[in-house]
Amino acid sequence: PADGLDGWSFMMRTQEKDFALLYFENGAVLPELKGFDPQANYLFQWFNPVTGEWSPLETIRSNGNGVLGVPEFPETEDRPNSDWAAKIVRSTGT
Repeated sequence: PADGLDGWSFMMRTQEKDFALLYFENGAVLPELKGFDPQANYLFQWFNPVTGEWSPLETIRSNGNGVLGVPEFPETEDRPNSDWAAKIVRSTGT
């Protein structure tokens, strides 16, 4: 919203493209993440900053252009009702 801070999302990623941290504020939308290695497997894990709990690991794969789709938020398919964080690590199996 124009008068608030809800809906923002942030990402930090290493230059090697093998590790990224993401933060999604209340009301954020799921992004497409660009600039990862093409056709690579990554381990994705949601983190709840309120409870300190991690979700189970998921494997996601970048497309031929190095674009990753982020899995749906744990509590809803669309926009979250609270903040969420996530971790992405390049899978060593690829």
